Amino acid sequence: MNINKTKLETNLLNLSKDIKGLLSKYGDVLKISESDLKNKNPDELFLIRQNEEMIKELFGMYHHLDYLNKKINMIGNISITGTGKVYLKDYEYYFKEGQIIEFLGFDVLTEKEMWMVSVLAKNKEKGEYFIFNYPNIKLDGLKVRVRNM
Repeated sequence: MNINKTKLETNLLNLSKDIKGLLSKYGDVLKISESDLKNKNPDELFLIRQNEEMIKELFGMYHHLDYLNKKINMIGNISITGTGKVYLKDYEYYFKEGQIIEFLGFDVLTEKEMWMVSVLAKNKEKGEYFIFNYPNIKLDGLKVRVRNM
């Protein structure tokens, strides 16, 4: 499958703008009062709930596309300070708990290295950081990249 990366990026950027426009017009669908719901029949209630779910999914898509459209401004290997903080030494950049983190990991489906995205989490009991859903990945020395937020 041959993918034209520039065309795909342009289309995704346009999609992001289209979704943002839709959300600005119809995002208020999620703000339905209880009194409005009492007067609806089962068919209307069904459609309201379906629309709510689609709008929530559009919000998620928009935020995902927005994130992907951000420029990468740092690439480096993680170091761990003596106090356990996670940082990029070359940039003097410190990660925070709950922050999105992109890392070079091994994809079991393709059996290749690829960039993956998750969130930096902290084990409160041990005081150690880890990547959410990837607790066995060693942070020290891990290649990561950071986008402009």
